[in-house]
Amino acid sequence: MNTAAAQKPILDIRDITTSYHIRRSGAQKATTLVAVEDVTLSIKPGETVGLVGESGCGKSTLGRTIIRLLEPSAGMVSFAGQDITHFNHQEMRPLRQEMQIVFQDPYASLNPRFRVRQILYEPFRIHGISKAVASQKIPELLSLVQLPPDSLRRFPHEFSGGQRQRIAIARALALEPSFLVLDEPVSALDVSIQAQILNLLEDLQTELGLAYLFIAHDLSVVGQVSDRVAVMYLGRIVEEGPRDAVFNSPQHPYTIALLSAIPDISAAQGRQTRERTILVGDLPNPLDPPSGCRFRTRCWRGDQLCVEQDPPLAPVSDSLVACHYPGAENHWSARS
Repeated sequence: MNTAAAQKPILDIRDITTSYHIRRSGAQKATTLVAVEDVTLSIKPGETVGLVGESGCGKSTLGRTIIRLLEPSAGMVSFAGQDITHFNHQEMRPLRQEMQIVFQDPYASLNPRFRVRQILYEPFRIHGISKAVASQKIPELLSLVQLPPDSLRRFPHEFSGGQRQRIAIARALALEPSFLVLDEPVSALDVSIQAQILNLLEDLQTELGLAYLFIAHDLSVVGQVSDRVAVMYLGRIVEEGPRDAVFNSPQHPYTIALLSAIPDISAAQGRQTRERTILVGDLPNPLDPPSGCRFRTRCWRGDQLCVEQDPPLAPVSDSLVACHYPGAENHWSARS
């Protein structure tokens, strides 16, 4: 985790919307699924922004849209001061060296028929970089992710899950990018291995000056690595702010509920504990989202205003919050 000074953002997205057209069985017309709607977010050089929310809320879709693996339906994506929203494949090609992604499943993202040397050589080959340069850099990549030199001769199945993720990270770093989308990079790993990978990512960020969008469903993980946190619900950002502000003084009911689900060791130590907030119901169908505030069907604060009006993302304390009734109130107070 790095402190980004008053720098211009390396990534700046404005009002991004990403939609899919889905044709249901027997239906004559396709249905539009709005997976991401009106999202605005920026990331500075050397900064980590954590994007958190339940499965199916649109986090991965947003990550893929940012690096143009998916086409945005509306809005603007700016990278390093350049509007890349409508870049075609050829125009995006040079930028692929600057922005990379690390996926959740390290085994599925690696070609099982390739040895590690071939896996790490692929980015160089695709971008027309000579074998001589690649041969010099590949051992350096292994050293960066703390794998021994003899790893180059082995296949992915010969490694543990954590080691495979290190290989995936090394491949993402091959072309010396400045920005990484980390899409649930530790959720498939054991807790002890998670800590090792998180430490590695922090070390790499410090050494290489990388900016991260860190996608996760686990707020406790996000809290370890992020400078700022954005909370996503049903395709929209409902709260965004500095990590300490979001964790110490959450304003949106959804953020409060997510934070209260983090295991609290205070009770076992005989100290005061935070009040637990239980969400009622499931995530609504994104094909038919609720009117007004999308969170109102699960919110203890919901009233007729929430049914009729969609709250804008507006400044509250040190954060931006999309709620008609922001504030921790008694739901975040300590109790004996």
